[in-house]
Amino acid sequence: MNKIKFILEQTHTDFNGHVSEAGYLTIANEAIWRVFNSIGLNEIFLDEKIGPIIFDTHMHFKVEAMEGEKVTVHFKAKLSDDCRKIFREIDIINENGQIAVKIISNGAFLDLKKRRVVSASGKISRKF
Repeated sequence: MNKIKFILEQTHTDFNGHVSEAGYLTIANEAIWRVFNSIGLNEIFLDEKIGPIIFDTHMHFKVEAMEGEKVTVHFKAKLSDDCRKIFREIDIINENGQIAVKIISNGAFLDLKKRRVVSASGKISRKF
């Protein structure tokens, strides 16, 4: 389950009437956490006291999306060979199949006690 559907709301839009940068990020983040929850990652993160963190995010805006439109968020993620880094690609696609925005992020896993980047455990890495 790496595709999540949304209806764009007024809270996602900006002064120009289209979805704002913050709106897209809100939708993308909610979709990611839904995917993680559906495959049991949220529970593993809690048990292991590890969480994903993001170092950088790049957004490429392709076509406008407006309030009331239905979109699909397509989420892909992979880990580095040493399981310390996570690479995410998120496409938000309109009803016509056009990519409205492509979001690319790079991050890692944070040990919530030590506050340091750590390698993902086998339980986590197998989910990717």
